[in-house]
Amino acid sequence: MFYLARQGYYYIIFIDCQSSHKTIPLRYNLVMTEKIFVSNFMTTIRIALITDLPAIVAIYNQAVPTQRSTANTTPVTVDGRKTWFLEHDPQKHPIFVAEVNGQVAGWCSLSVYRPGRMALRFTAEISIYIDAAFQRMGIGSALISHALEACPRLEIKNVVAVVIDQNEGSRKLLENLGFLQWGHLPRVLDFDGWECGEFYYGKRIED
Repeated sequence: MFYLARQGYYYIIFIDCQSSHKTIPLRYNLVMTEKIFVSNFMTTIRIALITDLPAIVAIYNQAVPTQRSTANTTPVTVDGRKTWFLEHDPQKHPIFVAEVNGQVAGWCSLSVYRPGRMALRFTAEISIYIDAAFQRMGIGSALISHALEACPRLEIKNVVAVVIDQNEGSRKLLENLGFLQWGHLPRVLDFDGWECGEFYYGKRIED
């Protein structure tokens, strides 16, 4: 069992070890949980826990059949995404979730960009997915803004977003938050004969 507690400028992630009946605290120097009103809903943005993974996967899978938000053509599974989740060290490349009335309404991840290439260590790729029931409410903007605010203390200097060129909503969202179009790969995707491209958007974090 995992739960969070605040201690000064830190969060404590407590892991309840049932076998030993002890609670082991692990301290992470994280961005504070943010509570904001989005479309008159109290929204909590926080670091994702492993217990959030089923909701994260469910939201991602909503995007698969749209052929607008991911290049995956088949749904993913919770077991299949555990490694991906654990690769996101909260102190370097966190996953954030937005929670409304106890329900995960969306999530945003900062991931290693082109793993293994050390010259790119200060650049991260941002991804965002919002539950269909909570779209067009400002949650996406709030999540990205929260992630960008965290970047300086995560030692991230550049943020890159890869967007399917037919995804007008995500493109406008990024542009409204100061991202610039850094590149375009035309016709690199093929969805059962329907070809489309990818835009690369980027934002330089203030030094």
